Order: sequence, then structure tokens, then C-alpha cells
Amino acid sequence: MSRLDGTGRPKASSYKERIEKILIENKYISLTRIAKEIQLNRFTIKRIIKEETDFRKVALRWVPYTLTNEIKAKRVDKARIMQAMVTKMRRDGFIYSITSEETLKYYCNPANSAWIRKGDEIPMRVAKGIGWPKIMVTVFFSGD
Repeated sequence: MSRLDGTGRPKASSYKERIEKILIENKYISLTRIAKEIQLNRFTIKRIIKEETDFRKVALRWVPYTLTNEIKAKRVDKARIMQAMVTKMRRDGFIYSITSEETLKYYCNPANSAWIRKGDEIPMRVAKGIGWPKIMVTVFFSGD
């Protein structure tokens, strides 16, 4: 048996259609997730994608994030709400608050790469910046 006479290991074409369907449905999926869904080794999945499909994995093109006037207005509104809340709490025996200014946690983590067909345009991703959704921890202490 050899590859020259066509009698070697057969191509895993039964998996090709399933893999292509998954990549079309979710272009940001990882090899590990595909392997878990199809129940094949991730290296086998990688080989099938490379040899039998016209998909390739590319890094997303980053574009800078700019704050719009709408986002700035929302921030000002939220700051005013928090200021009113702190003023009310101060009247009710509020002592002080602790905020974690430097340890902001991003809760929206988009993919850094995507599967695209050869010849397709590389998708873009907005770079994480000042206006990216994140969580800031705030703890309030009362005098009670």
C-alpha cells in the first residue's frame, strides 16, 4: 500500500462536511471545540482543514476604538447617578468607599482570530480601549 497507487489511508471526507458546516456557523471557533464536538483529535481536525478544505485561520485586523458622543453622554449620566447615590448614603451614615480603579475586569472578550475561506477579506476587530465594557468593583461601608 502506498499513496502513489491510491491505496493508503483514506481521506476523512465524511468529517470534511461536518467541519465545514461548523466553520461556516462559527468562524471564531477553536480547534479544541471542533474536536470536542466531532470527537476527533485536534491535530486530525487541523490536518483535515489544511488538506481538504479551503479554510485558513487568520489573525483579525485591529482597528482603534474611538469614543462617540453617545458613549461619553452615557458615562456622564452614570457618574451623576453614582454621585447622587453617594450623597444620599453620606446623609444616612455612609463613611467611605473603596473602588478598584486599576483592576478593571473585561467581560467582553472577542476572539483574536477567525477561520476564513482562501481569498476572503480578513475581518476586523476593535481594539480594547478606554470605552470597552468592563466591571469595576466598588465597596461601600456604613457607620452602623
